[in-house]
Amino acid sequence: MTAVETRGRPRLRDDEEILVAALQAFAAHGFDSMSVRTLNADLGLSNGTINQRFGSKEQLYFAAVDHGFDTFLAEIDAERNRRPVTGDDLDALRELIRAFLLTAARRPELGRLMNQEGLHHTDRLDYIRRTVIDPTFATTGELIDRLVAAGRIHPVSSRLVF
Repeated sequence: MTAVETRGRPRLRDDEEILVAALQAFAAHGFDSMSVRTLNADLGLSNGTINQRFGSKEQLYFAAVDHGFDTFLAEIDAERNRRPVTGDDLDALRELIRAFLLTAARRPELGRLMNQEGLHHTDRLDYIRRTVIDPTFATTGELIDRLVAAGRIHPVSSRLVF
C-alpha cells in the first residue's frame, strides 16, 4: 500500500496544509466557484472538516489570504536579507524590487488571486488592500519619497514600481 492509499479514517491535515491548498483553490477558481466540499475531497478529508476548523468559506478565505501574504512578505524579507545592503536608499529600493520579483515568481497563486479579486470590487479585495497592500506601499512610499526629495529618482508611485 502506498502512502497515498489509506484504509479507514482519512489522514489528518494540519492547518497550514489546508490553508495552502485553499489559497491555491481560491486563486484557480475564484471565491464564488471554489468549493469547500471539493477541497475537503481533494485533501482526503470528510465533508465538514474544513468548516469545523475554519468556519465559513469566507473565514477560510481570510485565513488562507493572511497565511499566504504573511508567508509572501516573510519570504521577501528573507530574500532581502540574503544580500548585504549598503544603507543607500536607491540600493535598498533595487533590492526590494529584486526580492519582490523573485518571491512573486515562486508564489504565482498570489498573482492569480489578485487577478481574480481585481475583477470586481468586493470586501475581500478591500481586506487585502487594507491589510497587505496599503501597509506595504506606505513603507515603500517613504523610501521613494526620500529618493525623490534627494533628486535621485523621478516622482513615481510605489504602485507603479511594482
